[in-house]
Amino acid sequence: PKPKVDAAYSGRLAGLTRITSVDLDALMVRGTPTLFVVDGTGTVRFVWVGELDFEQTRSVMDAIGAAY
Repeated sequence: PKPKVDAAYSGRLAGLTRITSVDLDALMVRGTPTLFVVDGTGTVRFVWVGELDFEQTRSVMDAIGAAY
């Protein structure tokens, strides 16, 4: 994993107001990296496991409404 400072910096760039840590076992994370897209109500909308290829990265960008 990247150092915590990198994650916090990336979060600020993405407009996140806070970064929380969670118990990965509680979320049933089977491997890392694992990326969750969570909406404003806290509902998990998408999950990706493993390193993303180009097409998967585009899917993530589409899911969060980011320009690429």
